Amino acid sequence: MKKIILFTGLLLGGAALAQNVNIPDANFKAYLVGNTSINTNADSEIQVSEAQAFTGYIFCNGLGISDLTGIEAFVNLDSLACESNSIATLDVSQNTGLKYLRCGANQLTALDVSSNTSLTFLQCSVNQISSLDVSANTALVFLNCWSNNISSLDLSQNTALEDINCSGNDLTTLDLSVHGQLTSIQCRDNQLSSLYVSNGNNTNVTFFWADQNPNLTCIEVDDAAYSTANWTLIDAGTSFDEDCCYLNTNVLVNGITLSAELNTMAYQWIDCDNGNQPIAGATSQSYTPTTNGNYACIVDNLICSDTSECIAVTTVGIKEIESKLISVYPNPANDRLNIEGDILSAELYDLSGKLVQSEQTNSFSVENLKRGMYLIKIETPDGLRRAQFIKQ
Repeated sequence: MKKIILFTGLLLGGAALAQNVNIPDANFKAYLVGNTSINTNADSEIQVSEAQAFTGYIFCNGLGISDLTGIEAFVNLDSLACESNSIATLDVSQNTGLKYLRCGANQLTALDVSSNTSLTFLQCSVNQISSLDVSANTALVFLNCWSNNISSLDLSQNTALEDINCSGNDLTTLDLSVHGQLTSIQCRDNQLSSLYVSNGNNTNVTFFWADQNPNLTCIEVDDAAYSTANWTLIDAGTSFDEDCCYLNTNVLVNGITLSAELNTMAYQWIDCDNGNQPIAGATSQSYTPTTNGNYACIVDNLICSDTSECIAVTTVGIKEIESKLISVYPNPANDRLNIEGDILSAELYDLSGKLVQSEQTNSFSVENLKRGMYLIKIETPDGLRRAQFIKQ
């Protein structure tokens, strides 16, 4: 009988032990155990039932915590502040009722808040986060992700935002055009080349800070005069406009290969001789035509798009110069250009495909040409050849 009682006691003790929350970090556990609102039975553990019943605020900033394991047991937690620790990972996927999260000044490289659909306040600054998805956080009012490594930030679903601080990241584009509730915007110290703030309610914005963006020349706003007068924290080379959709559409030519100079999000090459029809599959930054014609590129940064001038390609199918038969020298050239070999004519084209000079001799002046690269189409008894030279 004693053995049976002892065995039963062991089972009951094991069952009780199994109900304790696993909290491996001693500093985090000490905080939780010392919080009488959480540790309601005043023992040395946090029971699962205690964690589940807690609906308040965990405030454990600056306590030397490196591991927040155990936070997942607090399924009804309203608010969490764990700033200024050394936390490398943070799992809040079970804290689905979380409304307030401060986890700045840690060692986070990633943060998943996709389960926290009730979140209204998020502060994750001074970490090493490279990607932040807040598309599920449609109730978000305050977002501070300052000083991370974020290169893109889609806020299109966060129309309730009133305060945004994304300074000190690697953003190239920021679109705040659907955020009519905004009162404070901080996006300084990025790599922005596109910033759209035309939301119909710019007069609501009482603080605007967008300097230290060396590639930003134009900020699209509701009223350029109003923003110029009231938003002064911008770079000297930056101005406000009601329409900033004028992308760099320059196209570079290398032989018959065309390349859009702007490094952006999307490209579509079109056939200018066929009603500007899109060319199937030609959606890369470079395009090599298979037939002679005129071609252009639509460049798109996913906010606005623009189209380049049509570029003439006239040498598809023409063989490169064979060095044993024909050579072009000097290259680069300054005053004169010589073509060695048996030629009938030579035509010089600039990089836009425009014919700039025609010759019937092997040696001719290029003194009047502007500096740059040129394409030579050479007619020989054996057919057409092409080459390039640089005018100094």
